[in-house]
Amino acid sequence: MTATAFSMDTVNLNYLTDEEGKKTGVLIPIEDWEEIKKMIEYSLLKDSLLQAFQEMNEMRKGLKPRLSLNDVINEL
Repeated sequence: MTATAFSMDTVNLNYLTDEEGKKTGVLIPIEDWEEIKKMIEYSLLKDSLLQAFQEMNEMRKGLKPRLSLNDVINEL
């Protein structure tokens, strides 16, 4: 999965306001929401993988205890 060329600058936002004109919410087109969700999921996956590689590196250096196969399975 690669990051898309999606930009928040092109999203057509519609703001919800209260009686005083204060912004209380936002509506966005569903197509834009789907792209935003993809970006969030990609970012979360990337962060998760980076953390896993950092933990593996710490284990190799002896800074963190190694996990057994059972430990890995139990974490799933």
